[in-house]
Amino acid sequence: MAGKIFINYRRGDDAGFTQALYLRLEAEFGADNLFMDVEGHIKPGDDFVRVLDAQVAASDIVLAIIGPRWTDLMAKR
Repeated sequence: MAGKIFINYRRGDDAGFTQALYLRLEAEFGADNLFMDVEGHIKPGDDFVRVLDAQVAASDIVLAIIGPRWTDLMAKR
C-alpha cells in the first residue's frame, strides 16, 4: 500500500514541471494518495494553514520541489 505524498513547490519557479510530476505520481499511486494545493484539495473558506498542517502530518513523504529561482530568493533573505 502506498503512503500519502505531499507535494510542496513555489508557484513562481516551475509549476509546469511540478504538475507533470503530480500527474506521473497520480498514475503510479492514485490521486487519493497525493496532496498538492492546486489540485482542489483546499476549498474556498478553508483555513489554509490548518489544511496544510493536517496534510503534512498525514503524509509519509513530503516532496519539496526547488526551482531555479530558489537560490536567488534565499540569497536575498
